[in-house]
Amino acid sequence: MDFFKRLSQRKKQPASKAPHNESESLRLDTQSSSLDIHGGLAAAELGYYFEVLRIAQHQRDSHGEWEALENIGDVFARSGDNQQAASYYSQAVNLARGINDQRRETGSLLSLSGALEKVGETLQAKSYHDEAMAIARKSEGSILSDLGIHLASAGGEEYFKRAVNLFELHLQIARETGSRSGEEAALGNLGSAHLNLGFVHRAIDYFKKALVIAKELDDTDGKQAALGSLASAYTNVGDLQKATKCFDEALALSRETGNEHRLAINAFNKARLLNQQGDLTSALPLAREAAEIFGRRGDPNAHRAKELVAEILSARR
Repeated sequence: MDFFKRLSQRKKQPASKAPHNESESLRLDTQSSSLDIHGGLAAAELGYYFEVLRIAQHQRDSHGEWEALENIGDVFARSGDNQQAASYYSQAVNLARGINDQRRETGSLLSLSGALEKVGETLQAKSYHDEAMAIARKSEGSILSDLGIHLASAGGEEYFKRAVNLFELHLQIARETGSRSGEEAALGNLGSAHLNLGFVHRAIDYFKKALVIAKELDDTDGKQAALGSLASAYTNVGDLQKATKCFDEALALSRETGNEHRLAINAFNKARLLNQQGDLTSALPLAREAAEIFGRRGDPNAHRAKELVAEILSARR
């Protein structure tokens, strides 16, 4: 289980000037010749996202429409057609501005900047990048981590790498503005992303730094999150002594503060570790506790916890 950290929601700000290809209205370009020149997989992806876009426009679902435009831009970008990608990212920017959604606007501005950079429009690319960063600074960078979490939820190496870039930008702004809570969140998110990418030692370094700040701020939830993440990372590298110590500290904090969400997460992960070590007697009550809490809270992880309970009981027979 990987847990990224969001900060509080921001107020929406007024829309600003229109981006690249300003005169283009939002459109469904199903006749694009690029559908014919990219490989079969890309063409299939484009066909799917064009259909999603058509449905979202028909239902006046602005968020779904934005998502489809971004996905279409991503497919063109992966296929090397950054000019077409820029066109769809530009539409996504316009749409986000039309609904005063600064998180989506920032994400699309960064996507547009990246595409324009690749086609040699460096000045325009820098302008959009700077505009995105200006919006992000209003939230001390937390918009960037929100975008990164959104990307990471899609899974896959490409999305985690893009999320890392956003978390690094958040970290940069947090340090520039002196936001220690923002720095803590960005470091923890960087750790989670690197853990998913397989860079475990780098993840451990980020989690340690996040823990230092959480202790400095007396952020109990942050301490629990960092300790639990460190425990999972140490488990991955086989340092079970450190993993156990971090799990025990995280569990003690969760019980002390009554944080059931973190308690269930850490109980589940420690139960998995104990199960792997063959300590079924100690693993079972933790797995049952996690399953009970997840189930009562309607958490989708309840199924995994119940499976772990069944696995432990089966092994004990």
